[in-house]
Amino acid sequence: MKKILTLTTIFVLLVGNAWAQKKEELVAAINALSAREVVLTSKIDSLSKTCVANKLIIEQMESVIEMYKAQAETSEKLLSSVEKILATFEKSAAMDLNFKGTLANGLIAARQGALYGYVDKDCKWIVEPKYEDAWNFFNGSAIVRRDDKWGLIDTTGKESIPCEYAEISHYNADLYIVKVGNLLGLCKSDGTIVQPIKFTEIHAITKTPRAKVCCDGLFGYLDAEGSLVIPTIYKGASSFGTNGTAGVTTKSGDFITIDINGNPQ
Repeated sequence: MKKILTLTTIFVLLVGNAWAQKKEELVAAINALSAREVVLTSKIDSLSKTCVANKLIIEQMESVIEMYKAQAETSEKLLSSVEKILATFEKSAAMDLNFKGTLANGLIAARQGALYGYVDKDCKWIVEPKYEDAWNFFNGSAIVRRDDKWGLIDTTGKESIPCEYAEISHYNADLYIVKVGNLLGLCKSDGTIVQPIKFTEIHAITKTPRAKVCCDGLFGYLDAEGSLVIPTIYKGASSFGTNGTAGVTTKSGDFITIDINGNPQ
């Protein structure tokens, strides 16, 4: 019996030792797999981050490329503009042109020799040089001087107001002050007379709705349309202020303040 127990004990010990060894191998294999899983997971994370980083880099590169494309287009337009300007400059130099003022209504005054005309942006003559002086175009009209007399032309060169006045200047955007001898009148750009040539003073309409005029030594006021809204009845007058009033001196010598309708204040 003792012998049998001893053998049984030995068998159990042997089997137990073998199981313990297999268990250790199994645990070692599981640990190895876990370690590989950790390594693989780490590699996958790293690759994923790299892919994200590469995507960002690619997007940034595409953005830079688009930016350079836009800059190239802008540079091309700029170079094209410069080339056109240089071509115009070379043409104007070849034509011996001297410009006056600025390009307005598509035209600019240019002098060739002693006379002025108007050219377009390509230095093509639109109004042949035949004037002694020329102003900028404004609202489709330009003041010019020929034979020492002033008039008005349109953008085709037609004289809407013949060069027959001693002076011509702007009253406002639509009307002109014209002078014959020492007297002034008012006319439209087509030459239609709005106020007869009888005034010794006509002030231009500026920031106020009334313009001072003088006739036979007495003062009154015109409106923006050129109508005499306050008659020439004052011995003295100031221009209207931005507050809509002006100081005037009556024929009796009294100083009063009036509104834009001529009513005493």
